[in-house]
Amino acid sequence: MKKHGLPLTLTASLIFLLITALAACSKDIGNLEIFDGQDSGMVVSDELSEGVVAIKGQDDEAYEKQKPTEDVEIEDKLGFEEVICDREIISRKNKYSWMSDFFEGLAIVRLDEPEYKFGLYTDLYMPRKYGFIDENSNEIVPLKYDNACSFSGGLAAVNIGGEYSGSMVCPFRGGKWGFIDRTGKAVVPFLYDEVNSFSEGLAAVNIGRDWVNLGIEGGNWGFIDKIGQVVIPLKYSKAESFSEGLAAVNTGGSWWFSDIADNFDGGKWSFIDMADNEIVPPKYDFVESFFNGIAMVKRNGKWGIMDKTGKEIVQPKYVEIDSFSEGLAAVWYEAEWVDKPHWDLGYFIKGKWGFIDKTGNEIVLPKYDSVYPFSDGAAQVCIGAEWVEDDYIYMIGGKWGFVDKTGKEIIPPKYDEVEPFLEGIAQVKLNDKWITIDKNGNEIVQFE
Repeated sequence: MKKHGLPLTLTASLIFLLITALAACSKDIGNLEIFDGQDSGMVVSDELSEGVVAIKGQDDEAYEKQKPTEDVEIEDKLGFEEVICDREIISRKNKYSWMSDFFEGLAIVRLDEPEYKFGLYTDLYMPRKYGFIDENSNEIVPLKYDNACSFSGGLAAVNIGGEYSGSMVCPFRGGKWGFIDRTGKAVVPFLYDEVNSFSEGLAAVNIGRDWVNLGIEGGNWGFIDKIGQVVIPLKYSKAESFSEGLAAVNTGGSWWFSDIADNFDGGKWSFIDMADNEIVPPKYDFVESFFNGIAMVKRNGKWGIMDKTGKEIVQPKYVEIDSFSEGLAAVWYEAEWVDKPHWDLGYFIKGKWGFIDKTGNEIVLPKYDSVYPFSDGAAQVCIGAEWVEDDYIYMIGGKWGFVDKTGKEIIPPKYDEVEPFLEGIAQVKLNDKWITIDKNGNEIVQFE
């Protein structure tokens, strides 16, 4: 999804302040990597960043005094209204500092060192131990690991000897990773400097990553099976998890670090199968994993789409291609690159957005300043916006309307803001007034 046409999102971690003895609990914070103790460079798994909740410990007495008998809304000092959820109640009752969602019947739990529990930024370097509980709150795996990842394919990655550095860029580093089964038994030895969770029976692993001199040595990647045998030699500069029988691998790339991010670039990306056969030669600057038979690929700074035979069904010519929604994907065309040396990076501005189908046909011509994915057969589109640059770059103004999946403007761009259609109706704003319309643009009178 691209809001206001920006290709670069600078994510700021939300850090919650305690209110009295009871902290707010979120049903879906998602991807707070610093709080869940996962470094995105350490373990690559979508499951690890879903539904993460940062929870502060408290004693049973305080819990019992404030335990809600039903869903109770509270507001923390940052103004977030949340609802007490079962996961937080379980965590507090058992005096854990944090717990994850349940995956394959088990949840990660964490216990922080007491002297580090309070303080705004202590989560960046807080000593902690990890284990696992089942859905009945039984402690299945003792809290003895220095980091842990959710179960995937019957195994979970755990770390011994790593530590939190206090760095925003790479908060957790070092130690060795191995895998345990659901009983807590170590089935893959603690040999690896980085790992991905198991996917389709194999896990990508790394030996040689230098966590002291970051960026100096990235080590080598390969794949192991569930008994720890190396099935694809550790010879790649980077490897992503298998998806639909193929895995993206890089040759010749390297890590580099800035004040705000750790980055892997350089070299060339290709795809291999589970027998290490090269299905697509290493010729791409970047690739994404296969999903529904296609993968996004980047060459010479432009994105296209490939099928599983290696055929480019959409030639790389777009600045960006969003994920497909309802059979169509937003594409960004002819944008301009702006360097930002003090960020160690840059970004694209201007250009135009449209939509393509999975064969590359431009269903909605690229003529809009910003778009949103299709929802309920319609997509939000904007024209007439202006780019403004100060410390950051952003768009202002413009008018919003809707197009259908044939490319027709079913509602001309005339609104200041619009929400997506849901079950045939949408909220739109004009002259500081919100109204409800149908897909013909007719205003709908709603009764309280």
